[in-house]
Amino acid sequence: MVLLPLPADVHERLNLISHELFHRAQPYLHFNTWSYTNYQLDKKEGRIYLRLELKALKAALDAPSAKESLKHITDAFIFRKYRNKLFPGTDTTENTLELNEGMAEYTGLMLSDRPEARMKIHLTGKIDDFQRSNSFVRSFPYVTIPAYGYLLSRKDKYWNKKINNQTNLASFFINEFGIQIPDNLENGVEKIKDLYNGKEIEQQESEREEKNKHLIAGYENRFLKQPHLIIPLEKMNYSFDPQTVITLGNEGIYYPTIQLTDNWGILKAENGSLISKDFSRINLTSPTDTTGNVIVGDGWILELKKGYAINKHPGDNNYYLEKNGN
Repeated sequence: MVLLPLPADVHERLNLISHELFHRAQPYLHFNTWSYTNYQLDKKEGRIYLRLELKALKAALDAPSAKESLKHITDAFIFRKYRNKLFPGTDTTENTLELNEGMAEYTGLMLSDRPEARMKIHLTGKIDDFQRSNSFVRSFPYVTIPAYGYLLSRKDKYWNKKINNQTNLASFFINEFGIQIPDNLENGVEKIKDLYNGKEIEQQESEREEKNKHLIAGYENRFLKQPHLIIPLEKMNYSFDPQTVITLGNEGIYYPTIQLTDNWGILKAENGSLISKDFSRINLTSPTDTTGNVIVGDGWILELKKGYAINKHPGDNNYYLEKNGN
């Protein structure tokens, strides 16, 4: 599935279609298509050290020599390893998403038919654009793996054929580049972060964190505390913009826009929704009309299949999507 309209630029168009075709092939290549949401990348420290990693990656792409490029690649992995140390277990959760979306985007990049001179321009531009993204939790593999992969392709054109569902991509790249990571990661980070605008990034992320506290409080009030509609998720497929989602910790993930299909029908929401952390339900604002099979609310429309209805329970201000008779 691809979102229309297709990009006007032929290379962007090939990139996108090849990315989605890779997803089509993933089951036959024995890759899992399920991956974790990386909540740590909505926290200040997580965002800081991802941005520093990407600053180092951009420097590696722009470096005038292979030796200098390797130095920046090493710094990028020092930032990554330190981030994973701050948030234990995230080396695994980040890897699942990079195997899924990162490998797909690398495939799209290499099949995009971009001239060599445009490859670096494309990758560094993507890194610059990403730095301004509101959310990193689902979108970071679109820049990390293409950049690392392109840099490694100079040494080994077909490195991707060595990857399988069990590969830890960060460990793989560290080994293939012959990188040595210092034992004392904290000291290593302190020595290099000012080379990549560390103080500026820290200031920006402190300001963002303060601003997001008010946003999150508003979303929690709207979708959890005020009367709302609760829809169970059974066998869903959904599309969304991965650069706009915001995590609400244990409460779930806020999606500004989303289109979702499930056993009960089709949902289109353009003014916010909240999916629980375990992906068992989605919350919307209260409906304005619950009769018929087309239900509407503030910025959303729900087309129900036969056998489903919106109900209220005695003593409960919330609404529930249920099978008729429940």
